[in-house]
Amino acid sequence: MTDSRSAYSEGDAGRRSGARQGSTADEIRERTNIVEIIAPHVSLKRAGKRLAGLCPFHPDKAPSFTVDPDKGVWHCFGCGAGGNVFHFLMRAENLTFPEAARKLAERLGIEFKGRREDAHVRSERDLVARINGEAARFFQRELAKCAPAREYLSSRGQGDEIVAHFMLGWAPADWDALYKHLRRQGHRDADIEKTGLCVARKGGDGCYDRFRARIMFPILDADERVIAFSGRIVEGYEPTAWQDRASEQGGPLPVTLQGSASERGNASPKYINSPETALFRKGRTLYAFPLARKAMGDRGRALLVEGQFDVIACHAAGFTETVATLGTALTEDHVQVLRRHTGRVYAAYDSDSAGMKAVLRSQELFEAARLDVRIVCLPQGADPDSFLRERGAEALAAEIDNALTAMDYRLAAIAANHPDTDDGQLTMLQEAVEALAGLRDAVAQTHYIRRLAERWCKGNVDRVRLMEQALHQELRKKTPRVRRSREGPAPPLSAAARVERQVLSAIVQSEVTARRLLGELCAEDFCDDIHRRAFERLIQKVKATGALNIEEMLATEQEAELCALVSGLAMTEDAAACSDAELREAVERMREWREARRCRELLDKEQSAGLAIEERLELTELKRQHGRLTARRTIGEEPA
Repeated sequence: MTDSRSAYSEGDAGRRSGARQGSTADEIRERTNIVEIIAPHVSLKRAGKRLAGLCPFHPDKAPSFTVDPDKGVWHCFGCGAGGNVFHFLMRAENLTFPEAARKLAERLGIEFKGRREDAHVRSERDLVARINGEAARFFQRELAKCAPAREYLSSRGQGDEIVAHFMLGWAPADWDALYKHLRRQGHRDADIEKTGLCVARKGGDGCYDRFRARIMFPILDADERVIAFSGRIVEGYEPTAWQDRASEQGGPLPVTLQGSASERGNASPKYINSPETALFRKGRTLYAFPLARKAMGDRGRALLVEGQFDVIACHAAGFTETVATLGTALTEDHVQVLRRHTGRVYAAYDSDSAGMKAVLRSQELFEAARLDVRIVCLPQGADPDSFLRERGAEALAAEIDNALTAMDYRLAAIAANHPDTDDGQLTMLQEAVEALAGLRDAVAQTHYIRRLAERWCKGNVDRVRLMEQALHQELRKKTPRVRRSREGPAPPLSAAARVERQVLSAIVQSEVTARRLLGELCAEDFCDDIHRRAFERLIQKVKATGALNIEEMLATEQEAELCALVSGLAMTEDAAACSDAELREAVERMREWREARRCRELLDKEQSAGLAIEERLELTELKRQHGRLTARRTIGEEPA
């Protein structure tokens, strides 16, 4: 990756030095090294003048994602996505165009002014991030003052270095310690409430802290901004000074501190998270992702655990590819974040936990993203944190090496729940077939059916074949028809579409050819709607600027499908080898097909409503020019 950046920067300097200054967005695009932006998301390798890697936007087995540093564009020849640096950042980090432009502008030290409504959204996000950052520093200072909290962390193996690395802190037991601190910093109640850190009192007199007497875990986004917090209670923590102060204020104790630890029981959840805000979406966020992202790419895997202490213990033990969801729900957004950085996920949960159940329920999401999911089989009741403290890093590494596929784990769990009797094993087979019906991969289904048949028939070859047939028959009843096959490749282009792409590719890759063909063709010559719109955009660009700069065109184009088409055409090498004679023939064929379409249109109208005199004359002329097309059935359909 380092080589690709250095190889790019030298060749890129000349192109960028002559770049025209335009709008702020143009300046951002011209000054941004597209490879530096893409490289953290995709492992790129030099492929001639370009760079290639696995596409982060679809399950990619061969490097189909290509970056052209000289043109400043990227394109995936597998899924068809493409565009410039803005479009990549928008798609990779789920940003709007103003957000992507602003992020790139900040890297360059350029001021970017979006629309008024964008400025409002940006202002609120910046405000939340700023207050969260101040809160994180406050919690860190409070941890230094709270000996019981520090002792608790030390008892769990969290030394000063790890505490600092993860920015751990302590929320005091007071009702409003953080609120008063933020007010002293000049923040208004309304702004503090936007962060979710404090809650407005019912009487309307100020706010009280959401997090009290908890270890605080800051949650960071991909830019390492503090976007939220997770707070954990400390078992056995009994502040003495708080009792007197609470009675003086005439208020009840916080729920987390009422009674002894044993008396509190489950009155308060072990963990609570910030509510969702302008910055924070729980269903899109993975705890410790910024710290784990590089290790995921380097090691080709992610370790998914359930709690913050599990994450911290794993990182401390060298498993720096570890992340956790914030709660038990695993969403499609979580899966896509993981898919962009790795092809394999190891889930290390307590076998009876809600998190493990959530992972197994999410099998379809993982399979749709073609993520290989493995289940790390920890002892009953153990989680990664306790396992590491009791048995060490080598033992966890061994468990990871021996991890089961998600289906192997499910089938083993089903088998363990049924006795080795005919009735028990029959029920086991029925439940196993139900589980297999959730697989989309027919090859995997066949593999597991064979194993189930062998288990039932205990090596009797003839009985194995009969059992396989019976299980397949039962599976067909339970498998939805829509899942019979995976997504296949995109349907092949028609001959007309192929010719149109050849012409558009020649236009995109040669300004001389573009000027000639843009004068000879019109939008109506294109039968494919996306090709017609691309041609219209190209004409608009030439008329507006007097030149055809594909990178500038992509910078102002918001339609993803058009960006993907144009970036793909810019990457295609075929047009360079296309002769003038071949292009002339292609243009002539497009005109013939346009006339054929018009002829069909007039014949249809003649049969349904009749033709005006001018239309009859036009149809007569078309028939004369295409004498062989005198009947509707022979009037040229564009070739398939």
